Amino acid sequence: MDNIHEIAGRKAKEPYILNISDDPSLSGCLVYFLNSTKGAKSKHHTTVGCGPDNDIVLSGLGIPDQLCTLIADSSNAVATVEVERTAPRESTGRLVVGGRLLDESGQRHRLRSGERIIFGRAFVFRLVIPGSSPVLRSESVSKSRGMSSRGLVEPVVEEEEIQEVIVECSLADTQTAKMMAEVKVINRILDDMGVTEHRGRFIHAYSDVLTRVQEANDILDELRSSSGISLSLAVLADISQMAITDRMLSDGRLDSTPAAPGMAIQVKRKGDIVDVWSVAKFIARLEEMRSKHY
Repeated sequence: MDNIHEIAGRKAKEPYILNISDDPSLSGCLVYFLNSTKGAKSKHHTTVGCGPDNDIVLSGLGIPDQLCTLIADSSNAVATVEVERTAPRESTGRLVVGGRLLDESGQRHRLRSGERIIFGRAFVFRLVIPGSSPVLRSESVSKSRGMSSRGLVEPVVEEEEIQEVIVECSLADTQTAKMMAEVKVINRILDDMGVTEHRGRFIHAYSDVLTRVQEANDILDELRSSSGISLSLAVLADISQMAITDRMLSDGRLDSTPAAPGMAIQVKRKGDIVDVWSVAKFIARLEEMRSKHY
C-alpha cells in the first residue's frame, strides 16, 4: 500500500480512506481518495451518502441520501481532514467517528490519520493522511501488521480490531442525548421500586438492549416502512412481575430486597401492541434480520 498513490495516479500527499473488513481477503480492497483542496472554504469536498450525486456512494442501513462531507485541506505540508454530518438528526443516518456518534446536522470532528469512521451500520473505514503520525489504537492492535513502519495502513485487519469496532459502535450509541434521557427515566423507575442492588448492571443491560432495538427499528424502517411495525423496549415494573430476593444477613435477619426489573420487547403495528418477545427471542430475531439485510 506504500505506492498506492502512484498506482492510482494521485498526488503523494492526498488523504484517503480504506475499508476494514472481518474478512482479511476483503479488507483494504476498497479505497476512496478524498478531494483535497487548498483552503478549508473550498466547496469541492467529498460527500458521502446513498444518493447517486455523492462522491462516495454507499448503500445500506443508516445511510441516507446525504450522510456527511469529508473536508480535506492540503494547504500545508500535511493535509488536514474534518468530517461534517449533513444528514438531519431525525433521519436514520448513523455516523460514528472515534467512538463518538455525530447525530446533529452540521456537527464536525477533526480526524487524525488512522482514525476509524463508521458510515451507517455496515461500512467501516480507516483514514490515512500521508506524512501524519497515525493515531494509536490499543497496544495489541498497534503492534499488528495493520500499521507499516512508514505510518501507512496496510490492508490487514486482525480480529482484535474488529472487536474494537463492535465495542466502539456500542459505546457510541449509548452516549446519545436520547439514551441519557432514557437512563434518567429508568433511574426514576428504579427509585420508585426501591431497587438499589445491581442497579448499574441493569442500566448497562438496558442500554445495550435499547441500542439493539434501535438497530432493529432502522432495519424495519428500511425494509418494511409501509407495514407500520416497530419495536419498543419495555421495563417490567409491575410488582407482580418481580421476584423478592430473600437472604439471611450475617446477624440472622431476613433481608427482602426488590430485585432488578425485567425487560421485554413490545412488537407494535401502527401503535398497537400485537406481540411481546423476551429479550432472548428478540436477539435471535435481530440476528435473522441482520443476516437478511447486511
